[in-house]
Amino acid sequence: MHSIFLQAGRDGWFLFLLCSFFFQNQSYELKWEWQTIDLHDLSFPAPFLWGCGDSAWQTEGTETAAEKTIENSWTLFEQAHDIPLHNRVGTACNRWQKYPEDIQLLKELGMNAYRFSVEWAKIEPEEGIFDKAALDHYAAMIDEMISKGITPLI
Repeated sequence: MHSIFLQAGRDGWFLFLLCSFFFQNQSYELKWEWQTIDLHDLSFPAPFLWGCGDSAWQTEGTETAAEKTIENSWTLFEQAHDIPLHNRVGTACNRWQKYPEDIQLLKELGMNAYRFSVEWAKIEPEEGIFDKAALDHYAAMIDEMISKGITPLI
């Protein structure tokens, strides 16, 4: 964590100190009185978002829209540390191809939000060069979520 703030410079340290001061002076302990809570009559406000989240690396893996393999800091880490091929991310759980099924499962579970990340190495495989197919892929994913009443959070 220290190196992150060194890279962020003086502003990073100020933010760190400000957050540290704030959280040290606040108590966020929440105590539930389970004996008095009727779980059958529990409700949340209308704008409350029920959802889940993941990261592109964990779910999409290394495949691109052009069926190529990306190279990023994680693939370099796997290579540098001689991670066995069967333990590398590969296609992960293949959200890249199966996102319509995944989004349908979210809908069936009653979720109305999905926090996900995009794999920047797919969007900009080379500095200054953007992959339109990858951008279109993420746009289609977002359209699928919206069509199912799921709020995308990126």
